[in-house]
Amino acid sequence: MPSPHHVLPPSEDELYTRYILEGTKQRDLADHYGVTIEQLRKWLSEADIKKKTDIPPDFVEKYSYQGYSRKDLAMHYAVKPSQIESWKMRTGAIKRNFTKVERLKKRTRQEQA
Repeated sequence: MPSPHHVLPPSEDELYTRYILEGTKQRDLADHYGVTIEQLRKWLSEADIKKKTDIPPDFVEKYSYQGYSRKDLAMHYAVKPSQIESWKMRTGAIKRNFTKVERLKKRTRQEQA
């Protein structure tokens, strides 16, 4: 096995896709990249990639009915926007079409915040 300091880490997007979205185990990722599990964990830590398996209970309400954007939700829950995409897929959450009045109320709420 090559020494971990001679192996360049994969991109954060690749790590995130393989570890979070595809669910590849750390051992399998370490083997794939030819590094120790400790090195892989260092890469994950440096990229701030953590498994967040629990979907917040108010996620669907905020996304589907209150009209929060992916960016707003990512900031609210302190996760990457790609995590919001994962939660959307796992919950089947869809954006509801808002009436003009509802959009105006939302805009007013945001301006007051």
